[in-house]
Amino acid sequence: ETFGMDEHTWLLYVGAYNNLLNEEQIVYEESISTPLPGKTKLSRNQRIDAAHILSLIDSKVDSSGAMQFADKETLRLIYEDIQELSNRGEHIQAMLLKDFVEQELVPGKITSNITFDDAFEAWKKEQEQVVIQAFAKEWGIVDQDDILAKSVSAYSEMQPDVIPYFEDVIGSVEYEIAENKAAGNQLEHKMKLREKMPEWIAETRQRYN
Repeated sequence: ETFGMDEHTWLLYVGAYNNLLNEEQIVYEESISTPLPGKTKLSRNQRIDAAHILSLIDSKVDSSGAMQFADKETLRLIYEDIQELSNRGEHIQAMLLKDFVEQELVPGKITSNITFDDAFEAWKKEQEQVVIQAFAKEWGIVDQDDILAKSVSAYSEMQPDVIPYFEDVIGSVEYEIAENKAAGNQLEHKMKLREKMPEWIAETRQRYN
């Protein structure tokens, strides 16, 4: 025990602290899906991460048909693991996994010839591309050669002040086609984008990679 707490309680305190740090670093939209079910029955000190949950899904789902299927008990176990992942400080990753399960597994959209790890990675890429396209439309970024996607892909959290292809992205902006015209003119618009993009790219990278 540590300071009178067992290991599981300590992990939950650490997780809550990490979630608070993440909330200060980025702002994300909460899932509008059904709230996660309650108490988990996992081994109290068992390691829980995205790989563990994906492995659980792979081992439990019925893949005898063309599409993979999870019964109610399997879904209950999956949701318990996702809740525990959130409790231990990985709330953003937990919400991604939850949305993936509800958008892809529950409706029966995952074919039986693909692993859940591969399916999850492909789904994340699709979600990331939607976010990138929305950002480009908002700011009037003429995204020739997928320059914005390349910027996100090349960004490193180890060098948060370095934005790959930053000047190329800024140079491609056309204020007239931007959905967000709050700045009032092209020059102010680009200045606001220079302020916004470091925060946005860090958030996007953390969420989907």
